[in-house]
Formats: sequence, C-alpha cells, structure tokens
Amino acid sequence: MNEFEEIDCIKLGEKIRIQRATKNISREKLGELAKVSSATIANIEADAEKALFKNIIAIAKALNVSVKELL
Repeated sequence: MNEFEEIDCIKLGEKIRIQRATKNISREKLGELAKVSSATIANIEADAEKALFKNIIAIAKALNVSVKELL
C-alpha cells in the first residue's frame, strides 16, 4: 500500500494542531504562512473539512515539517 493512499484526517488535524501549538503559532498566522484561511486550518484540525493535498503541503512547509510527519 502506498503511504499516501489513505490519509487519516483525524490524525492529520491532531498532528497539525500539535505542531502549531508546539511552535506557538495561531491558526491565523498558520493560515497566512500557508496561504489558506484560518477557517480552513480550524476545519482541518476539527476534521470538519478534508484537506486538499496542496494545502497539506503548504501547511507542512509553513510549520517547517515534512508532509510525512503530518500524515
């Protein structure tokens, strides 16, 4: 199975939230850095919205982590 075939969105949101909290970055600031809305960040963290892969890449880059670390 390819590691990117199935993304656990709940874990993705938790990992983003943990990384953001560890780095003391607000949702608003992460949204600015990743060029997505803070509402998108909140929805991904709450598993209320499935993240587009381009947004996962942008969020990982903004958090200075690899995509694999978030997945």
